[in-house]
Order: sequence, then structure tokens, then C-alpha cells
Amino acid sequence: MSKLLILLTLFNTHYNLEDIQCPTWVPGSEEVVPAGIVVNLTKAQKLDNAARCYCEVVKAEERDCLARHVPKDICLARTSDWLRKNLKVRSPNFQLMDVPVRGRDLMINVRP
Repeated sequence: MSKLLILLTLFNTHYNLEDIQCPTWVPGSEEVVPAGIVVNLTKAQKLDNAARCYCEVVKAEERDCLARHVPKDICLARTSDWLRKNLKVRSPNFQLMDVPVRGRDLMINVRP
């Protein structure tokens, strides 16, 4: 992981790529919270804000990066780094009554 960060740092300076900065949106609106204003968001609102940032900012930055002919690996690594920092699942596996539960959902149809 540290090699990736060093590689990203070297290429960020070479290609003038900055870290992706996300605004904080006012919950339930299209307005961005002005700089210097601190808003206390719930965990759900923070998650909504991060998901919105991914869709509206991060993917747009990735497209712009590719349009400037930066190597695809660097653009995708930058997006992956943002995802790892902002939307990482904290615990992929958890224990429930001493039975390991895999980190996936199963759909089951139950008919009476």
C-alpha cells in the first residue's frame, strides 16, 4: 500500500493531480455549505454526502483525468484511494454468536 501512495504522490506532482476535495451539501438540498461553516451531520447524512460526492465529483474528476491522457492506472488508483479513505467498509467480516458470517447478502424467497 505504501508503494501505491508513493507512486500516486510522484504522478500527482507530474500530472498536476490534486487530492479530490468534496463539498458538504446541506442535507436534502442542492446547496453546498459555505466554507468556514461547520455542520454536524449524522452518520447517515455523512454517508449520503460521500455517496453523492462519489457520483458527482469523484467520477467527474476521473473522467477529466482520463481526458487529459493521464495513464488509466493512475486515474483509477486515485479514485480507489478516495474510495478507500471515504467509503471503506470498516469490518468486512463480523462474528455473530461465534459463527463466522461472510460479508455478503443472500436473497431467499420464502413462500407460505
